[in-house]
Amino acid sequence: MHKLRQNLAHVYMVLFLTFMLAPLIVMSGAAFNDSKLPSIVPWRGWTTMWFSEMIADERMMWAFANTLWVAAAVALISVVIGTASAIVINSVAGRARTVLYGLMISTILIPGWSSVFPR
Repeated sequence: MHKLRQNLAHVYMVLFLTFMLAPLIVMSGAAFNDSKLPSIVPWRGWTTMWFSEMIADERMMWAFANTLWVAAAVALISVVIGTASAIVINSVAGRARTVLYGLMISTILIPGWSSVFPR
């Protein structure tokens, strides 16, 4: 039974990683396809045209720089809030710890609930 469970866990992991990484691989291939629109079928040859067009477009470079700034700010804020939350969780005991943990974890669960009850 243990071997079956382990094999099923490995199959699930492979399927999950395939599900998560396949779109990235497909879009990476589309970025280098020499066609009018970014696609992988039909394959027309290798090119870096899309990258040079992105670099030449001022709005795209502004959006890229803005994305990097937002990502850095979110990472910094997340580290600060996560560290503070870990310190608070470890310094409190009993029922208050359970309530605080529930409040902190609810921010992760709420987006899932919004997809369960669509408008």
